[in-house]
Amino acid sequence: MQTCDFAVGTVVPWARPGVGAVATQAFGEPAYGRRVLDAIEQGADAATALAAARSADPDAALRQVGVVSRDGSAGAFSGALCIDHAGHHVGDGYAVQANMAASPGVWPAMAEAFESSGGPLAGRLAAALHAGQAAGGDARGAMSAALLVADDTSTVVDLRVDDHPEPLVELTRLLRSNDAFRAYSRARDALFAGQSAEALAEIERAVTIRPDDENIRFLRAGALLFNNRVAAAQSEIRALIARRPAWQTIIESLASKGLLALPPDLDVDSFLRP
Repeated sequence: MQTCDFAVGTVVPWARPGVGAVATQAFGEPAYGRRVLDAIEQGADAATALAAARSADPDAALRQVGVVSRDGSAGAFSGALCIDHAGHHVGDGYAVQANMAASPGVWPAMAEAFESSGGPLAGRLAAALHAGQAAGGDARGAMSAALLVADDTSTVVDLRVDDHPEPLVELTRLLRSNDAFRAYSRARDALFAGQSAEALAEIERAVTIRPDDENIRFLRAGALLFNNRVAAAQSEIRALIARRPAWQTIIESLASKGLLALPPDLDVDSFLRP
């Protein structure tokens, strides 16, 4: 979602792993998130869950809500008091909606972009947002944006841009960083599991996205060490220290606590210094 209000991500998006997702907007009412997801979890499809939540809201005419369920069903409504241009579209497994939009082409453009794009869900959602903005977006301008994705077991994307002159540009940048740090986390877990080749492959994916990130470069050094590429690991570590000398204290501490595995013929001083 994107809007000209502050911190849209604190109100509009709701997602529960293995259950579904809700966007409650216009005069957003957070109770829709909890009520709809509870109903889906208890067996209702998206439309039934949304209808029940709507019937419990005396101010439903002010709301605009979209829902997607774990079973692939989707539903949406735009209350009669939503400010023009306002409307929604429900497709196969998705819903888009817009209110106070600069043109009535905003939500159809979002739907078309979502249907025509490929790849991971988060990227398709971002494509829909960019298409909506290209069609006019919020009539008042833009301030904040958010992107929330859950799979069967966990939340995999949870990004918020609370106040920015170009929130979709910043959201797209954060989405790439999210991809990098998910690869970083997989690499770290693989290292702890003794899967050195898998760790190096994952951290190389992260480096491709964020080549200058020091945490990522440090973990790459560790993965290189575990793959017996000592010279390459030394090069990474020395470059880190040259850029930020405080890394030397961190690395020396890790080595002293047995958390940095150096080859038996190499002590930490000779590892760190040319």
